[in-house]
Amino acid sequence: GAIGIENNTFVADKSGVYSVYVEDGAGNVSIEKIAVTNIYPEILVKPTVDKFDNNDTKVTGKAEPNLNICVTSGDNIYQEKVGVDGSFSVKIPAQKAKKKLYVFVEDNNGNQSKRTTVVVKRVGPNCPVVTSAKNNDTKITGNLNDTNVNVYAVMGDNVYVSKSLGSSYYTKCKKYDKDLVIKKTNITVRDNGAYTITIPNQYAGTEFKIFTVDKLGRVSHARTKQISKAAPNRVTLYQATNIERYLYGYVPDGSKAA
Repeated sequence: GAIGIENNTFVADKSGVYSVYVEDGAGNVSIEKIAVTNIYPEILVKPTVDKFDNNDTKVTGKAEPNLNICVTSGDNIYQEKVGVDGSFSVKIPAQKAKKKLYVFVEDNNGNQSKRTTVVVKRVGPNCPVVTSAKNNDTKITGNLNDTNVNVYAVMGDNVYVSKSLGSSYYTKCKKYDKDLVIKKTNITVRDNGAYTITIPNQYAGTEFKIFTVDKLGRVSHARTKQISKAAPNRVTLYQATNIERYLYGYVPDGSKAA
């Protein structure tokens, strides 16, 4: 509600953004906004949290302004500051469907509110896990983190799909990109969800994305990773003819490799 101003002063009883409305005798109006951020409640009210699904990577909602907002997922905790307008947004990794998140606020004295429990809703496959992708290897390994799904990898302008299953599970999915070149490769999946995708050898630092697709064509959140450096990058040899006495090429690591 409106707060009265007396002797050019108004009283604020909680943190927030206040709009000060001024009108002179001629009807001219001016509105200024003032942010109050240093009033802490004696009893911390637990935050209100928006719906969160297994494709989301931000927990959003409302809480008392200027407090610390904390999100716990298993042993991991993610923190941000609540805005002066009471809104918050906390970045977290994509979570598995049905997992429980706990959200609370904390003041500068370490006092905490009660937890708000958020159950992750399923809107498609869970985000897959990547365990290994090295520059001295020709495979990406990980876990599907789900059941009854297929997997594909995007790297540069290429998308790698299962040679045995064919490309239809990708071309019919909701994230099909006609501009990507489809490469059929060996992809194996074990009963426990562990997968292996065969790829050409890549330089360290090359970015790739792993997706899973369910039977409805729904696609998971992308797991974005880079090829890790486990050895010097491979040497690139230029084309040579049978009359040349030397081989020419390119050493990516320069003077650091021999």
